[in-house]
Amino acid sequence: MDWLPSATIAYFVWSIATLISKVLLSRYVSNLIVYTVSLGIVSLLPLLLAPTQGLTIPDPGLFSLALVGGVLYIVVILLYFKALSLEEASRVIPLWRFTPIFVLLFSGYFINEQLTPYQLTAFALLVLGGFGVSIKRIGDTFKLSPAFYWMLLSSLIGAIYNVLVKFIYLQLPYYSGFTLIRLGVPLTAGVVLLFPKNCRVLLSSLAAVSHPIKALILFNGVLDLIGLAFLNFAISRAPITLVNASAGIQAVFVLLLSTALSWKFPQVLQEEIDRKAFIQKLGAITLIAMGTALLAIAA
Repeated sequence: MDWLPSATIAYFVWSIATLISKVLLSRYVSNLIVYTVSLGIVSLLPLLLAPTQGLTIPDPGLFSLALVGGVLYIVVILLYFKALSLEEASRVIPLWRFTPIFVLLFSGYFINEQLTPYQLTAFALLVLGGFGVSIKRIGDTFKLSPAFYWMLLSSLIGAIYNVLVKFIYLQLPYYSGFTLIRLGVPLTAGVVLLFPKNCRVLLSSLAAVSHPIKALILFNGVLDLIGLAFLNFAISRAPITLVNASAGIQAVFVLLLSTALSWKFPQVLQEEIDRKAFIQKLGAITLIAMGTALLAIAA
């Protein structure tokens, strides 16, 4: 279980990054091109360690798969940011819990692995928890948040990304695999900027924000990279299903941090913190935690 502390650190760091992203998207930067480019810049940082760590260059096929992994990561993050711009952070993060379910389904399809009764029960708990945390009450009716559908797609692509990452780590050392996957991120950002319209949008968006906000965007990108480094280390040391199942920890971190921040600084972040909303979120996260525990047992 030497991977669990690394995964826990990753989810805590990402919880902080999530709240910063929510504030930035809600108040300062709504254009996702800015985030794509900032992530592309930050993703080059692991190359600085190449002289001391040694970078293994694999055959063209595996190298291409690593780049595809970086591209998929950008797609996952952009879908996630879209969901985050539409909904409270504590309602969005628990929806990541669909990813391990998709991972299990993909493994069943590709290697004929059958779901056990534990896994089927976990599936039900995670689906119910995901619905419960994303449903908002409007008057006397309930409405499924649009963020739910964005996160469902993000989780599906995220499962493909995670399976691909695990495959790469089975072939390459941790540092080389992590660095090569990250190279796909600036590649994606470069393709986005090939379109003149996107360049104009980027420049106008950056001109509209202050230097401290620009610095905060880059700092948040660094936090994301740190979280990725710790999580990828866990993935390199443990079954991908088990690592994904542990992500319920992040939902708890985000709920606690967002509630505390909303209570202390409501002008910075506003989340529903009344008794009914908190009980709903806590109940849904409890279901997700139970599903996570069952997945951990079954993995």
